[in-house]
Amino acid sequence: MRLVDVAPPSVAQFRFYEELNDFLAPALRKCEFAYAFTGTPSVKDAIEAIGVPHTEVDLVLVDGESVDFTKRLTGGKRVAVYPVFERLDITPVTRLRARPLRRTRFVLDVHLGKLARYLRLLGFDALYRTDYDDATIIRLSLDEQRIILTRDRGVLKHTAVTHGYWVRSTVPRQQLGEVVRVSHRWEVWQTKNAGGWSIGHVHCDLQPPDAGVGGGPARLGAEWTGADAAAISAVLQNVSDYPHRERYLAWPGPNSNTFASWVLRRAGIRHRLGWMALGKRYPVA
Repeated sequence: MRLVDVAPPSVAQFRFYEELNDFLAPALRKCEFAYAFTGTPSVKDAIEAIGVPHTEVDLVLVDGESVDFTKRLTGGKRVAVYPVFERLDITPVTRLRARPLRRTRFVLDVHLGKLARYLRLLGFDALYRTDYDDATIIRLSLDEQRIILTRDRGVLKHTAVTHGYWVRSTVPRQQLGEVVRVSHRWEVWQTKNAGGWSIGHVHCDLQPPDAGVGGGPARLGAEWTGADAAAISAVLQNVSDYPHRERYLAWPGPNSNTFASWVLRRAGIRHRLGWMALGKRYPVA
């Protein structure tokens, strides 16, 4: 008879923030809890073992230091896990979420047929078939640069997946609202490649959607829905066509107002920007 010494499990303290709590058992939400493990798993493996897909995570702090998903976990560590930031600039730390795709295109799982129809009505490129299995969805996402929309958390835990979203609601119209809320902010900035994803001066997600510009708060100047929203979306899917993407001048332009004017014109929408929108009349092909 042989006696084998078995090392006791290690323990780390985890806390998940904001919407990441949706993935946790009620007793683990919005509080620090102990997670027991053996060996030295990667941070990614530990997070997904707890139940949170890595595609939902934007920042991980281990003992206050930002780390990537490959960081090996040891006992006694304190781990804080955050979703995509909406109000804080975390540029100096290790952001884990993949940069936005150049075109917003989707592939949906078998549970989201009505959502696929709604997205198509709004002009989005949304692939959906009832015979798509997980492997097909992942392949289409990678080959065609598509965002996976799914009700199955397991798909998003696949190592190869870079862009995906777990749809929380089971009501199609509410699902559409979720997808719209996770869409991106586009703008022209004074310097090239200042952050987020960019083509010259044109930036995507450089700032949170509701961040102010020019020292003042953000405000809603106009809103478009239905066919108009679909037309704007189609223009932004081909934003590299903006002819002044490599040029910026505060006056007389091209500037941020020139870009807004170009988007609306290309979308076939008649809308007059305010009198203070300098650069709105700068010539654009």
